[in-house]
Amino acid sequence: MAPLRERHGPVYTAVTLPAGVYGLREPVGTIGVGNYLLARADVDAGVVRGLLRVVFDQWRDLLREVTAGARLEPRFAISTGQVPLHPGAAAYYRSVYG
Repeated sequence: MAPLRERHGPVYTAVTLPAGVYGLREPVGTIGVGNYLLARADVDAGVVRGLLRVVFDQWRDLLREVTAGARLEPRFAISTGQVPLHPGAAAYYRSVYG
């Protein structure tokens, strides 16, 4: 992973896939990258805020069949690195976390 991080920055991280996903019998260490839900700047802030409310209120049902979705942590979703938050996303996170 070190060469990837040297070349591309902190995009790549060490992750552990838990036993049970992808048919694994035991945890396996691998390389992971973050996933982002993006919106154009001209999308209404209320629409973005409402979408995030649905995603985080219903994520267990929406992402039941998506292995990466099982690892979705709403409290960490605000961490977007260099990617700026849409004003609607910022409003959603403020409403939930203060």
